[in-house]
Amino acid sequence: PIEELQQRREERIFNAFLMSVHRHCDKERSVVFYADEQHFSPNYLTSVIKAKSGRTAIQWIETITLVHAQHYLGSTKLSIKEVADKLNFPDQSTFGRYFKKHCGMSPVEYRKKAMG
Repeated sequence: PIEELQQRREERIFNAFLMSVHRHCDKERSVVFYADEQHFSPNYLTSVIKAKSGRTAIQWIETITLVHAQHYLGSTKLSIKEVADKLNFPDQSTFGRYFKKHCGMSPVEYRKKAMG
């Protein structure tokens, strides 16, 4: 029963984390923010997330941020600068580098492919 309780607790922590990232990744991309929100240390949160999913908290944050970016690029008429602003990147070129690193193509290439 104790192990079952622990698993349920970890499941709740994981689900709360994912919902929070979806809500806040447009503004917050640090593990510290999400750990503070649930009153955990960043290391504890990351260990629970990794145990439940096989991926680290930062990997989830990056993936969900990328999904939001892909949505904005693929289904809105927002300029790339507006997408970068909406996702709280300091500038368009930082967003472009982040997007290319995680998606393998530039925001412009992604938009052409998505709209193509």
